[in-house]
Amino acid sequence: MDPPSVGGDPVNATELLDGVPLWGVFLITVLITFLSLDVGFRVGQWRRGKLSAYEEIQTGPLVGASLSLLAFILAMVFSTVQSRLHELKQVALDEANAIVAT
Repeated sequence: MDPPSVGGDPVNATELLDGVPLWGVFLITVLITFLSLDVGFRVGQWRRGKLSAYEEIQTGPLVGASLSLLAFILAMVFSTVQSRLHELKQVALDEANAIVAT
């Protein structure tokens, strides 16, 4: 399958945002985030209005899943930081040993 082309030239997927400045990417990301939050809020309000007085929205599983995902992401970040710190200590030790050996 051939890559998509613009004007006959193939376009690489990484080149699509090359012309957009970093602040533009940030602004687009923030706008998409706030737009999705607003749409989700409005859909939630609409669904809540359709429920009868006896039905209740269960948010416990959603909160539990969100907190579990947050814990997983934090564990991955701390693992990455620890491995980088260990590498930095090893490089410093190797350099110190090289200085002493000369």
